[in-house]
Amino acid sequence: MEHSLPCFLPRLIRCTLLTALILLGIIFLWHQPNEVGESTSGYGIYNQLIFSTPTDSKGLLSIPIKPPGDLNWLTKAEILQRREALAREFPSIIPSTYRPSPAVFSQIQDNRPWWGLYGIYFYGSGTKAIEGPSARSSFVLNPLLLIGLDEANGWITSADPRQYVNFYPSPERAQFNITKRLLEIDYRVSGYFKYLEHGVGTSQRQLHINTINARDFGYRFLAVDSHASVNFLSLASNSNHPIPNIEFIHCGGSCGYAGGCNNVSPTQQELIITVPTLPAMGTVKLWESEPSSISNRADVTVVLHLK
Repeated sequence: MEHSLPCFLPRLIRCTLLTALILLGIIFLWHQPNEVGESTSGYGIYNQLIFSTPTDSKGLLSIPIKPPGDLNWLTKAEILQRREALAREFPSIIPSTYRPSPAVFSQIQDNRPWWGLYGIYFYGSGTKAIEGPSARSSFVLNPLLLIGLDEANGWITSADPRQYVNFYPSPERAQFNITKRLLEIDYRVSGYFKYLEHGVGTSQRQLHINTINARDFGYRFLAVDSHASVNFLSLASNSNHPIPNIEFIHCGGSCGYAGGCNNVSPTQQELIITVPTLPAMGTVKLWESEPSSISNRADVTVVLHLK
């Protein structure tokens, strides 16, 4: 049965009520978040970095690197509260309204383990997959590392993790030039390549570009600038099209641990790079909106110095 406004209401009151309802509807639609449109579509992009307040006269912001931590068995709320607290350490560039983007973090499951560094680099999937510091904590606990590096493949070896110190790609130093919108990150990868050669027995020198922090701050497209890179070869280097940034964290079964582990997904082959020799330098351009060409000026440029 259809319902209408009581006929005894004066015409002015009815018109006022209808106008109010229409305005409320417009306000509701106006405040709906933008659609991301990838595998976690429907979650809005809430975060944007601030580039109007230089930290010093040169506009430079030094970013301390947090070491990998243990995220096993924590709730999503506990993990995201920790990330928010770390973000608040950089008020000059991260707004006080910062909240971890649902597009990236909403699928973290409570009280689940994470792939561990020992699991990925030594043990493989199974009951020992979660051993060691949580592998993706390097990105979760360092929100301003907009672009990071990790392994392109997991490994199973008989080597003892305690015999190695630098067996995984590790960020050592980061500095943001706010004026130039340029982020430079020093990455130590030589120990990882030596481990692959002597501990695993392979000459493979591939790495994966991790982009969850870039997506968290609204950078939905990226490209490796081959003309501004050295010994940093991308599978997408011959393409003039930007790469959609669709990485997010969810609980998947690749770890082989009962119930699954929180981890980054999906695997994008365009984000695999080869490093034939060191030192190397990779330049990654980031955009909020899709550019017509990867030669367009980036919203933010990230330069990775590999040693």
